[in-house]
Amino acid sequence: MLQGFAAVIAVALTAPGFLGPADLPPHPHSPRHAGKVPEGLPETAPFRLDGALPAAGSRRRRLRTDLDTGAVQGSVRASSDSAAARLSRNLERQVAACAADWLRALPAGTAGS
Repeated sequence: MLQGFAAVIAVALTAPGFLGPADLPPHPHSPRHAGKVPEGLPETAPFRLDGALPAAGSRRRRLRTDLDTGAVQGSVRASSDSAAARLSRNLERQVAACAADWLRALPAGTAGS
């Protein structure tokens, strides 16, 4: 039984995985490149999630082409399962409210979810 317990601890202590260039659809005119995986949040927060992601336990990777195509993958490690569940619920609420929040800020606009 202890061997299984040690394996669970080892898995829990490993860093989350990140995508590599081959994991994205091929670009017709340029190879894809992957940056390093530094700690911290991306320089620009995901749309409508400013301030929602904790910097502690966060890592990111930028993927790009030689042209103008790019992506950023982020990962957040929570301190516990319950903390991860709270963060997930908070992010889901913010994303679900995105269109309504945007319309309150820009009443002349149109949006849908």
